[in-house]
Amino acid sequence: MDSINLHFDDYDKTSYLIKFGKKEHLQQIINGKIRFTNLKIYQQTENRNIGDADENVTDILHQDGNLKILFKHPYIENGNEIDVSNSVISMKNFSNPEKYVSCFSYFTAKDIFENNIFSDKILEENEWCDVLLILESKLFVSTVEQILSKNNVIFSPVRYIDYSKNQHRLNEFSKSVEYEHQKEIRFSIEYNNDNSNIKRIDNNTLEINLGRQFLGVIIPAKEFRESFFIEKK
Repeated sequence: MDSINLHFDDYDKTSYLIKFGKKEHLQQIINGKIRFTNLKIYQQTENRNIGDADENVTDILHQDGNLKILFKHPYIENGNEIDVSNSVISMKNFSNPEKYVSCFSYFTAKDIFENNIFSDKILEENEWCDVLLILESKLFVSTVEQILSKNNVIFSPVRYIDYSKNQHRLNEFSKSVEYEHQKEIRFSIEYNNDNSNIKRIDNNTLEINLGRQFLGVIIPAKEFRESFFIEKK
């Protein structure tokens, strides 16, 4: 590739997708193969850079001293009520576990000018040694949305929220502020057997065949930000 041409319609809204990972996996995206992972995998993964025990939480209720919880059973304390309020620190509710997501990051023209394309914390993860810049980001997104239109596909940036406070009406596009450095944007789908473009890799992984290749470049993550520089005339 001789040159890279980026076009932004505005300063801080238009964005390009990037994906961190290993080169051989990122090449598959260029080749038109994208993988979706079941949300429960992220709940079970111990690696804090990748996993999130609160993935897909919908409600969080913390004990603030005003929450009274009583327990009553005829076999215990002769059926008398027991105040267990102090034993319950927080309560969480989770949504439909049969949703699958494919996760990316993004940057805008504003990020380039502010040298804020991605955080230094990204470089701490060994699994994210390379980064794919999808030059045809708009075409990529529209193709995924078209191929997965029957799977209730949603494409949206992640909202980062303070989980130390009570929260309601969260979804798969909500995450704790401790993950804000990932600047994530993701696709979400519901799986069914009616789409011939979807191949099940295992119980928790789907591979989507987008039917075409996309223009992109893979660069070592440590070198990616330094590949952009601003010259003022």
